[in-house]
Amino acid sequence: MGITSKENFILGIEGGGTKTTWSLVDEQGKVIAQGIGEASNLHHVSDPTLLRIFAAIRRSLTVKPQSIGAAFASCHLERDRQRVRKLLLQTWPKVEKIVVDEDTCSAYAGCHGQGNGIIIIAGTGSNVFGIKNGRREKAMGWGGLMADFGSGYAIARAAFVACYDYFDETQKMGILAKLIVKKAGVSDLEEFVGYILNRESKTEVASYTPCVFEAAEKGDPLAKKIIAEQADLLAKRVGYVTKRLGLKKPDIGMVGSLFEKQPVYFSIFCKSVKKYLPTGRLFVSQIPGSIGATLLVKHPLDLNQS
Repeated sequence: MGITSKENFILGIEGGGTKTTWSLVDEQGKVIAQGIGEASNLHHVSDPTLLRIFAAIRRSLTVKPQSIGAAFASCHLERDRQRVRKLLLQTWPKVEKIVVDEDTCSAYAGCHGQGNGIIIIAGTGSNVFGIKNGRREKAMGWGGLMADFGSGYAIARAAFVACYDYFDETQKMGILAKLIVKKAGVSDLEEFVGYILNRESKTEVASYTPCVFEAAEKGDPLAKKIIAEQADLLAKRVGYVTKRLGLKKPDIGMVGSLFEKQPVYFSIFCKSVKKYLPTGRLFVSQIPGSIGATLLVKHPLDLNQS
């Protein structure tokens, strides 16, 4: 039996600093369609860009959604929610329900539903977010300039600093520096300065994170130290949120490319967390953020949107 227009469909959209993902599900949560678009961190995109992203999603759909759950990086304030809601209504004027929240909430819904717990996002940026009995607490998620510790951006930037510090002392490039300049396609650290300063977006800087893990695997002491230090800084923030919420042995879900693509980071981070607090289950989420966004429609974490 084919899809009929009488069925109720939920569109979930999650936007971040690297990409926008979307999923269309039916009433039972079965995925009907999915896709990926350009980055949509609200601090870095204009309204025309968001409308273009939404229009591309609309063109990809063969049916109209009755409800939309949308979660975006930097959607911190009510005015941010209203901005997104207005643009969604411009794109889908007949939609019956819209729930807008932060991307931490779509990630949280995928990990814990409406239950108590903690999530950590570690990709280009980083964020710690927890809920206890409907009360929210968070740490970080303020952007690279405000030190999103343990993120791809923070790890790569720390690597740059360490490489130049080592070069100033020894006039030599270690394993880490050689991998960085090789990725950039330049000959040395002097040439890399001009190269990276002309391309110093958050995403571009974070793209050097795999170099740090490769160098660590090859035994580079600078790379090993950076990974351990950044994981520890991120773990401390988990402690801050857990303490403020008064959670005892919380289940902790992890989301983002660092946990998904770097198993060694997951291991190091878990050990760091256990230094600061007793925990329940530690796991990497298998639920895509866009699916988490669809869950917000039926079970909003913000009761004002229910």
